[in-house]
Amino acid sequence: MKKYTQFLFESDNNERIQWIKNAPIKSSVESKVLKELISKATTNFYEPYFTADDKVPSLTKDQPILLYYASNEKEIGNKYLSENGIEQSDVYNRTEEMSKSMQKKDWHELLGDKEWLPKTLTSEKGIKDLEFPIIAKPSEGHSGIGIMKFDKLEDCLKELDKKDCELDVFSEMIKDIDTEYRFIFVKGELFLVHERIAIESDNKTITSKDPDESLSFLYVEQDLSKGDYNVDNIVSEFRKDIDLDFYALDIMLDKSGKYWVIESNSAIGMGGNTLARTYEAIYKDFYGKDVPKDKSKIIEDICKGYYDEIKKDYPKELKQSKNPKTY
Repeated sequence: MKKYTQFLFESDNNERIQWIKNAPIKSSVESKVLKELISKATTNFYEPYFTADDKVPSLTKDQPILLYYASNEKEIGNKYLSENGIEQSDVYNRTEEMSKSMQKKDWHELLGDKEWLPKTLTSEKGIKDLEFPIIAKPSEGHSGIGIMKFDKLEDCLKELDKKDCELDVFSEMIKDIDTEYRFIFVKGELFLVHERIAIESDNKTITSKDPDESLSFLYVEQDLSKGDYNVDNIVSEFRKDIDLDFYALDIMLDKSGKYWVIESNSAIGMGGNTLARTYEAIYKDFYGKDVPKDKSKIIEDICKGYYDEIKKDYPKELKQSKNPKTY
């Protein structure tokens, strides 16, 4: 006979998100506190399964299932689903929709010439017709690795002549950038906005870094009751072409108040507060109700812990944020 505490524990487990990903994420976070917050959120809200283990777990349709891996791993993820009788329609982020946002070249070709996208080419042909300066990217990459800025056409052509050049996406630079954001959604619902602020100690930007260097940002949760974060029209158009269930749009706001979408991502970096807020949003979408009070308290504790830690470690960057959510 089960003890009452065992019953409660099992009941709590039944409301976790079944999280299918390649392997434990190697976090670049150095702060012990931030690592502990990631662990706390994962332990309380997720059941991670790693495709790298190549062991098929038992999945249930009674709990949310979140797919979260790269395109070259999707066959293993599909194996998980098929061997459990799970349909693509039963999961958050169907594999075919995820694959549409994984290659920058394919992404731009699929979305085309949207009013909220910077003018972009996916081949060298026609580069001379772009307005310089431009930003050039390899189709694969993250954290700014491989991205280069060119002020002149001749500099770009010189780089393209190199045998090891991997650049294949070329975009006109957005002028007069005011703010960089990451908007995070479940289906069409915005639930979290991070302002993305370059970390001063790294002293690097897209325009000043070397191509093989990555960029480091502080992600500051924004108070959604302040400011204008309405991008409904953009999201509606975006989801006609890429119908993701959990995803982020990296967005720049220029000084005229116009939003520009830079890229989408269905496997974003998941710090403690993102993990907590994501659970809250997927829970509400899946079960049709708010998370219970005990879980809500854990979520708020994690988000407060994240805020307190970045306030201590990155005070200059935090002061730059427009509408930070305070705790």
